Amino acid sequence: MSFWKDRNVLLTGATGFLGVWMTDRLLDQGANVVALVRDLVPQSPFFRDGYDRRVTTVRGCIEDQSIIE
Repeated sequence: MSFWKDRNVLLTGATGFLGVWMTDRLLDQGANVVALVRDLVPQSPFFRDGYDRRVTTVRGCIEDQSIIE
């Protein structure tokens, strides 16, 4: 059984190189991923490979407390 199974995880930087890799691994482990996306980067593997449809995607930045809450 995975440590991450059914755990809620807030992931920042999901559209970047490491963020996409982390999203993939967390989903494989059964985590419920919430991806905080500051900039829409359509050519990013995050969007191109459909991760945005497999996680809860929230548009905003880490400095916005209301978004984080």
